[in-house]
Amino acid sequence: MKATRFKKKMEDKMTKEEIPYKEYDINKKPLHIYCISDTHIGSNVFNKEYFEYALNLIKKDKHQKIIYLNGDILEVGSKSVGNSAFKQKINVNEQLETAINYFEPLKDYICGVTKGNHDSKRLLKDFDFELTQVLADRFDCTSVSQLKDTLLINEEPYNVYATHGKGSAPVQPHLAYGKVMRETGYINADLLFYGHIHRAGSIQQVNLINKEYKRKTFVLTGHFLSYKDSYAEEMSLKPIPECFTRVNVDKNLNTTVTIFNIDETCPEMVRI
Repeated sequence: MKATRFKKKMEDKMTKEEIPYKEYDINKKPLHIYCISDTHIGSNVFNKEYFEYALNLIKKDKHQKIIYLNGDILEVGSKSVGNSAFKQKINVNEQLETAINYFEPLKDYICGVTKGNHDSKRLLKDFDFELTQVLADRFDCTSVSQLKDTLLINEEPYNVYATHGKGSAPVQPHLAYGKVMRETGYINADLLFYGHIHRAGSIQQVNLINKEYKRKTFVLTGHFLSYKDSYAEEMSLKPIPECFTRVNVDKNLNTTVTIFNIDETCPEMVRI
């Protein structure tokens, strides 16, 4: 429950910015962190079945858990961007309602929403309207371009950073990781999430600080778009299976990442 994550009941007298950290006591079971991005709800190639599989997995997870929504949760097709407005299955109002219905049962675990190029920047540019703020308000959290969160795990600080990402999406994995590390390497965080690239994976950077090795974990957060009839297929781009990640943080703050690829977890849901 969200109420157990904050130092209570001081939060009634404090703004969200003044709450210094969320506390987690971990003994045998690790903390699970889910960063969901690039669902593109409303897209004609949104894989509803696999997304619902991911949500059910999170709901059934008995570990302590956190959820971040890392941009492009909604498709928000626009006439100013190709013919995307004509390929949506449902309009933006329906996309927003669908997203709220999906995430409402998990709202107690949602700790932040970042702004994507689809669900935020398009509407900001044309109408100065912050759609991701509507989601954040509904789930009692904040909407930001760069999310910075500090957790206190067994009384030790653990810093989390998330951004949706920007620019082109490299096809080769080593180029994708290089892009993410160049753009976010200056951030002081133990865990860094990056979306937009429509790929799931992780890489660790080891630094020697004050005669102690410190690991920084970079995570690509995945996507939920089928290849069949997609923009990627139309442009003859390399297919990347729908995928998402779960980060596991143990009592010693060791961080590992589990990747859920559709072809490995639910091959019957693949559309190619």
